[in-house]
Amino acid sequence: MTKIFACACVAAGLMSASVSVLAQEPWQQKWVSASKNESFFSSLTFSGKMPVLKFALDARNGANMGVAQGKVAIKNNHGVYQKADCRLDFTLHGKRVEVKQKGGCLTGMGVYFSGTYMPLKSYHPKKATLSSLDILTPNQDKLAKALLGKDYEQVVQNTMSCSGAEDVELHAKVSECFVRGIAVSNQYILMADGDKLWVAATIFEGDDTVVRYYTNQTDWRERMPKTIKEWYEQGTAAQFPLQWVK
Repeated sequence: MTKIFACACVAAGLMSASVSVLAQEPWQQKWVSASKNESFFSSLTFSGKMPVLKFALDARNGANMGVAQGKVAIKNNHGVYQKADCRLDFTLHGKRVEVKQKGGCLTGMGVYFSGTYMPLKSYHPKKATLSSLDILTPNQDKLAKALLGKDYEQVVQNTMSCSGAEDVELHAKVSECFVRGIAVSNQYILMADGDKLWVAATIFEGDDTVVRYYTNQTDWRERMPKTIKEWYEQGTAAQFPLQWVK
């Protein structure tokens, strides 16, 4: 039993706009916008000669994607794209490009172009972990790496859309996560209380998908907490065979 307390976790066209004097960074290069989780990622490329540049946008949110490409007239470090109810504002601020989206721009569910983009050459992402994604504390993360072994990376990759709760029975923090667009095969539930961990996750095993249950608590290795049992038996993960990791 749980009580919920929080939830975490274009078409081509001609752009008319307004940027003339180049700032510290030139427009004509590849820019990226990224979050702590690699499932959220967007890229923006400008090419051509001022004041009219070609642009290409590519964004993703899990398995859902969106693209946009066209031309933009640049003046006073600002450009506006307008087509039907889709509007994209581009503004160059020194070494960053700010993109603001208004309206629908023919993207997949949960995919937006809005964000702050940095030059690709300045993008040096750190490897995501369950602690950097705010699922576990650094110490709990070390325990999770030891517990999950080679499956740890799959769990991290599935940390995209997450909800948080508290398990009333064990007084543990509960995190349920999935990847948007492919949630059935890419999901997990994790419970943590201090150094105690319980995890059930969909894992790819060759061409098959299984659900593996892990815990570092000896007296729970042959049984599941009620919250995890309900997640498995009453959710979409129930279609996959269950493996008990001991």
